[in-house]
Amino acid sequence: MVTDRAGMTARAGRVQRGAGRTARDVVLLVGALLLAAPAVLHAQQELIEESSYVAGQADAPVTVVEFLDFGCESCARFAAETLPAVRERYIATGKVRWRAVPFVMGSFPNSEEAAGAAACADAQGAFWQYHDTLFQRRDEWMAADAPLSPFRAYAADLGLDGAAFEDCYRDRETERRVDMQNRAARRFRVRATPTFLVEGRPVLGALPFEQFSAVLDEHLDRGGGGSTPRPRGTPRPRG
Repeated sequence: MVTDRAGMTARAGRVQRGAGRTARDVVLLVGALLLAAPAVLHAQQELIEESSYVAGQADAPVTVVEFLDFGCESCARFAAETLPAVRERYIATGKVRWRAVPFVMGSFPNSEEAAGAAACADAQGAFWQYHDTLFQRRDEWMAADAPLSPFRAYAADLGLDGAAFEDCYRDRETERRVDMQNRAARRFRVRATPTFLVEGRPVLGALPFEQFSAVLDEHLDRGGGGSTPRPRGTPRPRG
């Protein structure tokens, strides 16, 4: 009987550990936000500001940071199904300031090159148009042996300067920009895409608009924060 009880206890422990894995990424991310010292918090905020692409007014009451990978299918679904309504109802109306941080999860072909191409589109003021194109045509550029060819075509479709785009694409400074974006994702222990920080509170996954808007409305009802999300304080509970 002693042996049976011990076996049951061991099996129960394994079940509990297995269940805990489903929330481990959230726990790790929240822990990183809570344990950072003030000096580290300031550095994290600066890193987000330097590595992100911005849409929306600087004085918007709520700030969202999105960590994305251009090769990620869930990110593409969010960009197609949820983000357009968020842009229309929250960003364009001055309620939300959006910061996108493209980084490389490491599992999608040509994802790093896509992040660099997006940086070069941003250099000509077309990050968000290029962002949409990369998601809409991800199957095409992910399958390319030489991704510069489709990237250059997308730039031409948007009316960008092709020579400047290609020079930027080959520039080591673009590589350093992508490295910085990867560093930001590591600093915040992002382990899945898309991951959002809504006023510092982690939200995981490509939520449909109804669910994502409920998160935004909760923060707007509370007055928001009006600044780049800082990983400090206890994240607010889900509504």
